[in-house]
Amino acid sequence: MVEKTRELLLALIKAALWQQEVHHTFIDADWADIYHLAKEQAVLAVCLDGINHLPRERMPSDESIRKKWISAMMKTERRNVIQNGNVVCLINELRNIGLHPILMKGQSLTIEYPNPFHRTCGDIDIYFKKEGEVQKAIEWAKLYGKSTGDQHEHDYPFTWNGEIVELHYWMALLYNKKYNRTLQRIIRDEYVQGIPNVISLEGAEIETVPVTLYVLYQMVHISFHFLNEGIGMRQFCDLALYLKTHHKEIDFQKLNDWIEELGMRKLVDLYATFLCQKLGLDESVIPWKTDSPYLNQLCEDIFNGGNFGKLRFGFKGKTSFLVQKMKALPLHLENYRHYHKLWSKETTASFISKWKRAAKGIK
Repeated sequence: MVEKTRELLLALIKAALWQQEVHHTFIDADWADIYHLAKEQAVLAVCLDGINHLPRERMPSDESIRKKWISAMMKTERRNVIQNGNVVCLINELRNIGLHPILMKGQSLTIEYPNPFHRTCGDIDIYFKKEGEVQKAIEWAKLYGKSTGDQHEHDYPFTWNGEIVELHYWMALLYNKKYNRTLQRIIRDEYVQGIPNVISLEGAEIETVPVTLYVLYQMVHISFHFLNEGIGMRQFCDLALYLKTHHKEIDFQKLNDWIEELGMRKLVDLYATFLCQKLGLDESVIPWKTDSPYLNQLCEDIFNGGNFGKLRFGFKGKTSFLVQKMKALPLHLENYRHYHKLWSKETTASFISKWKRAAKGIK
């Protein structure tokens, strides 16, 4: 029954992403389980879009489930409206003090969805392409926001106007020193040489990540979480839609050169396999292999871990820092054992760095 529920969830996601008919019968579907799984993967409203592609007789008949799903969709829509407004306001505030903020992830990716208000919101992530600007932004945040109290090595998190905002010191960070130098060079060069990528959000022009770099960034971000706590379905939906929409703009030769330099070839082939075989991305829009032998393991990790591994690491924030780390250690070891051969140098460096940070009390 578990496998069937997963299969039906994927069918609904594909229908929603690509606006296509659902061919599964959904006979004897356990809609309560599908709802629960969609919630764990942060794709509730997206799945409701998929349900709307079903014939009426195959839709959920349980009124309580229908009401829960519609309620969740309306909540997601309200959150997106609020967060869009907050993003525009925050960007303007930062620009007003002479900064050049870049919006990453989150609301910059909602526009890729058939219904932009149905992507589940996350935090607001801001990067600054000009050196030294992040420190000025942090000073502003200390005046007008409230620190979350967490100590991070890659960003400064705070709350502002009801939102969690992360001001990033780096767009992305790798733990292998050679790979990280390469990644920082790639990011720096793209912002010096590349064409700014501006999107429209609530009528405002917002700068986000250049298109080819954005694909690499999404893959690095997925990998960072996947090889540690875990990653969920939402980030793969983001990547699938982005590749489909922008494949003609992406410089795949340059992107593949970056992938080779960062040693990510096996990981990228795994992601491509998942995107095509499980989420229905058209293979013709990407130049990567789609037959990775690690597909089943990735699927198990996604479904068993939930969004950002919150199912597997559900004890975080609920007990002392030391107890959390002691519980997390065997889980991380198991994950590294599974995937070490996919990105061996980065996996080893990440593990060493993680436990050095734990000793210093840094998340």
